[in-house]
Amino acid sequence: MDKQLFRNATRHKIIQAVTFFFVIFCITPTIAQQKDTLYVQEYPHKWWIKTFVPNKMLIILHNKEAYNATYPQNIGVGIGLRKIIGMNLLVSFSVFPLKTDTGLSSSITDFQMHKYGKRLLIDGYYQDYRGFFTQWEQNGKKAYTLFPDLAVKRWGLDGTYVLRHRRLSLRAAFEQSEKQIKSAGSLLLGSGFYYHKIVPDASQQQSLTAAFDNYQIGANIGYAYSWVVSPRWLLAGMVSAGVNIGNNSQIFAWHNLRAYPASIGRLTLNYNREDWSFALTGIFNNKIVYSPSAQSFALLAPTTQFTVTWHIR
Repeated sequence: MDKQLFRNATRHKIIQAVTFFFVIFCITPTIAQQKDTLYVQEYPHKWWIKTFVPNKMLIILHNKEAYNATYPQNIGVGIGLRKIIGMNLLVSFSVFPLKTDTGLSSSITDFQMHKYGKRLLIDGYYQDYRGFFTQWEQNGKKAYTLFPDLAVKRWGLDGTYVLRHRRLSLRAAFEQSEKQIKSAGSLLLGSGFYYHKIVPDASQQQSLTAAFDNYQIGANIGYAYSWVVSPRWLLAGMVSAGVNIGNNSQIFAWHNLRAYPASIGRLTLNYNREDWSFALTGIFNNKIVYSPSAQSFALLAPTTQFTVTWHIR
């Protein structure tokens, strides 16, 4: 198969995957069953507004070295409308770069989408990071090696089905648009499609000598639990782990498929009142990729967020 045929086949598979997730995203609200009101209840309010402070990161682990970028401080606002399939639109802005003594200014584009349906969770992300550094000790002081042209680009789509969705509300835990009345848990089943590209810094001596990209598709299984500590406090978490299959586009073929471990987790602590709430949430999305020479790269993408939500009648 020549390169043009491979590109066309890959593009066709991507379109199929995106279409599948889009159809699921659209039909989920119409086919979802009613919640068990002994466990989950809706707010009586018709819409809500949010302010939040997100901190997004991307870390490369390779040969026992951690490559970090310099991150800006962001702040965001959002609005939600209950009548429009539980729409929740959030936008964040870079306010100022966090001060570091590395002398490096990373270029970062980081877009994330999380759709918390009644029984289906959709995650989408696009990340494009350029400019990393490593840190080490020299004479008792911090020292840095800069990789201004080291770049990582990745995007992906995840779908997660909640089996006991009538009693467990992901919206209550991670969106604060419903209320979890009693503690509940559920098994999770998921799948996803992912793309990664790593470009080395030609100005530095690295074990990776050439850029490569990587395609993966896979399935995962997990568990989620929401613990109603008191009528005001909720502690919830979910974790999924699985195996993806795929390879680099240069050597992609069915007989050359590799297996890649993957995991994603969430944790949140919420405080809820009748018409407002706040939440401290963490999302941890980890993937592993291999170069054509079988070098391993772990891509860790933790996101933490502090959110305040006001419900308005």
